[in-house]
Amino acid sequence: MDECDALGGVKDRLIENPLERRFDILKLACETSASDTKAVYATPKDLRTGQDAYPGFSFGSETQWMMQEGTLANAFAVPIFQNLVFDNLAYDTAAFNW
Repeated sequence: MDECDALGGVKDRLIENPLERRFDILKLACETSASDTKAVYATPKDLRTGQDAYPGFSFGSETQWMMQEGTLANAFAVPIFQNLVFDNLAYDTAAFNW
């Protein structure tokens, strides 16, 4: 934001013409170590006990991760939102706003 803000002539936290300048997204990347890149595969832990909550992802399973956003979400996550979180079976998870 700071790099491109003043291009419109005013530093106002608005980018007047985002096509005017190419932003290098890699400037936002975090520095990672080899152990950080493997963290997505780690077994989630119960914070109270330190015990494994359920198995982590297997190496090589990356092609199946999108199922969690579609098939598995519709089968498991959506009913949880509808029944437990919002107590509304008509709740539309596509309207969820963080």
